[in-house]
Parts: sequence; structure tokens; C-alpha cells
Amino acid sequence: TKAEKKDMIEEIQAEVDHRWEKLLVKCGEK
Repeated sequence: TKAEKKDMIEEIQAEVDHRWEKLLVKCGEK
């Protein structure tokens, strides 16, 4: 369904945002 697809996209987006945050933190520490 469209709702399921939307949930999946949001989940992936959250995962990507989380990884970016980790990368930015690592870069900021150096």
C-alpha cells in the first residue's frame, strides 16, 4: 500500500540521517 511505502521511505530517511550525524560527529572530532 501507499502507506507502507511511505513508512519504509521514512525509515530509510531516518537511517540515512542517523549515519550522516555519526559521520559529521567523527569529522568534528578530528
